[in-house]
Amino acid sequence: MDTNAWVGRTWELDTVSEALSGLRTSTGTNQFRLRAVEKGDQIVALQTEFDGDDMADCWKNCVFVARGDTPVPSLETPLDADADDDELLRAVADIQVAIHSQRETIERLEGEFILPEDSLHGSLTLMQVPGALPEDEPLLVVSFVSDGDGNTGGTGAGHGRRP
Repeated sequence: MDTNAWVGRTWELDTVSEALSGLRTSTGTNQFRLRAVEKGDQIVALQTEFDGDDMADCWKNCVFVARGDTPVPSLETPLDADADDDELLRAVADIQVAIHSQRETIERLEGEFILPEDSLHGSLTLMQVPGALPEDEPLLVVSFVSDGDGNTGGTGAGHGRRP
């Protein structure tokens, strides 16, 4: 998986399901960047960085590892610029249905994560759907799976843009 599509972009977490409300902050922009963590000349992970209180504290120093080699499928119709939270979350649900049988091979970033509300430990997965938004911006797909029961704890959506 080419991690260049993740680096050099500002990602904004626009909306999340109620179960993941702790991933967003009410005082900041909910924007973050991913920087490459290198070992020698190889990128081994991507780490979150953001300014001040732009993201919830649980995002501090999160490390994600690239997984998979099957591209995330495109949306049949790109979303409108004024897509609301419900439309974004429906698009995320459609993508998750489309990739269900390819879950282990789909291109994604995975990281260990603790949800702040209930200290629930699990895996946070980030995927991007290229060209799903106006101006060819990718849709950010976020999902959380609990270590305890393996059930999805919630989903979220956002977008990425080049500075």
